[in-house]
Amino acid sequence: MVVLILGLMAGVMLPRLMRPLFASDIRLATRRLAALTALVRDRAVRTHQTYRLHYDRQKETLWVTFLAASGEEQEDQGSLTATQRWPGAVDLVAVRTQFQGRQPEGSEENLFTTFLPNGYVERTLLHVQAEEAQYTLVIEPLTGQVRRLDGFLEEIPLGGNP
Repeated sequence: MVVLILGLMAGVMLPRLMRPLFASDIRLATRRLAALTALVRDRAVRTHQTYRLHYDRQKETLWVTFLAASGEEQEDQGSLTATQRWPGAVDLVAVRTQFQGRQPEGSEENLFTTFLPNGYVERTLLHVQAEEAQYTLVIEPLTGQVRRLDGFLEEIPLGGNP
């Protein structure tokens, strides 16, 4: 009887535990970016400071900074906001931000998304490539939510579909 109950529990729980192992890299990248933007937005509102999520295309990394009271930019030392790489085989091709514009191809400049203390998030389009497919990850300004759209899109209406 105990073995039967354990078998049923394993049958129900095993697919849930194994699903992340087989999730595609683009889905994982989207989820990771969504979680990070939610965390950074929350910190900006909670601490009443301006935060920035930086993108380094060359190294394919993300990291978080905040503007201290002195006006100096400092790297956030949290374990969840430490410098991290894009998942698996996802390449960050280009970044377009609301306030800074588009990062030119081959540019060494690292752009960032700004998170204001009132909860507003700078609208950002991240062009990523996973295997042969191209996607645009959109960080929405009012909610900070991340949407994934097929193809490289240069403009997307606010809150709408392309």
